[in-house]
Amino acid sequence: TIGSIGNVLKSLNRFDEAMIEYQTAHALIEKALGSQHPEVASSFNNMGLLWSQQGQADNALTAYQSAAKIFAATLGPQHPHTGSCHFNVGLVWKSKGDLSNAKEAFDQAHNIWQATL
Repeated sequence: TIGSIGNVLKSLNRFDEAMIEYQTAHALIEKALGSQHPEVASSFNNMGLLWSQQGQADNALTAYQSAAKIFAATLGPQHPHTGSCHFNVGLVWKSKGDLSNAKEAFDQAHNIWQATL
């Protein structure tokens, strides 16, 4: 994918460079495919993963929630990708110590995966 360079840089722990690549890829994908495309959601998810790894919980949460919204609208609210985003949201809430919101997000992911996998 267009974000592959970002993935490699992230693996090399070159996080700032990886984010630049992810943001560049995101802008290109959004321009080419529109803001409500599954590839845009995947791009948000990639940025969320990097922000999570860097301890930037608020940025990660926003990115994962954006991805979940797009996946739900384009692939369906019961699609496994939507479930994965809810799971990631749960991880962020857990890292912030908000176990109530974490459980809610994990329950959403679990219900989606149970119904579809």
